[in-house]
Amino acid sequence: MSRMRLVFSSVRTDSEPATVGGILQVSRRNNPRDGVTGALLSSRTRFVQLLEGDAAGLDRCFARIQRDARHRDIRVLLSGPTRELLFPEAPMLGIEAAGLDSPVAAALSDDAPPDRVMEILRALARRTDPQPAEVPEADASLVALRRIHRAARHILDDHLSRSEMPPDTLERLAASLTRQAAQAGDLHRRLSAASSADPDHRTEAQRFHELLQAAQREVGRRLGRLD
Repeated sequence: MSRMRLVFSSVRTDSEPATVGGILQVSRRNNPRDGVTGALLSSRTRFVQLLEGDAAGLDRCFARIQRDARHRDIRVLLSGPTRELLFPEAPMLGIEAAGLDSPVAAALSDDAPPDRVMEILRALARRTDPQPAEVPEADASLVALRRIHRAARHILDDHLSRSEMPPDTLERLAASLTRQAAQAGDLHRRLSAASSADPDHRTEAQRFHELLQAAQREVGRRLGRLD
């Protein structure tokens, strides 16, 4: 599946601290549905946002962003295919400028060259890569579920979109989905039991479960196991 990257800057229409939290909350709810990950850099006056995912999901996400009244003067800094995802486990990571001389502040400058912005984003991606021991149980379960979700989405988009597939390929896909469903079920139970789990994350996990079921039904139908 082709992965795309979009980086853009914009000017904030207010400087309220709650604005950034609201953007992140909505992004973390909507982006997994579209298969989009990324990061939002913010200061009191400006945003820089990185979005990564497949073209269709990115288009849907960016269309929502362009309608958002919390910013204006959107300027695309970079747009094109990518082989790497800088924040693959983050529906939307929030990073605030710590001071005028911080790297984040440099990326948020209105005259920052696109290459410099990408250099800073790559450095932030390396710096924010979580260590497993530091991740709360609910977050760790959600990260693992998202990996399974991407694998199931790959099966749906890249394999089951074909009109004809050999039976042996379908058998391999069925076995892979069975393993993924078992892993997802265990992770879903852990997430539901974790005291630190966010209700939106439980909803997200339920959507993952439904996606896996849809993929299993389609493979079963093609194998003649379902009516």
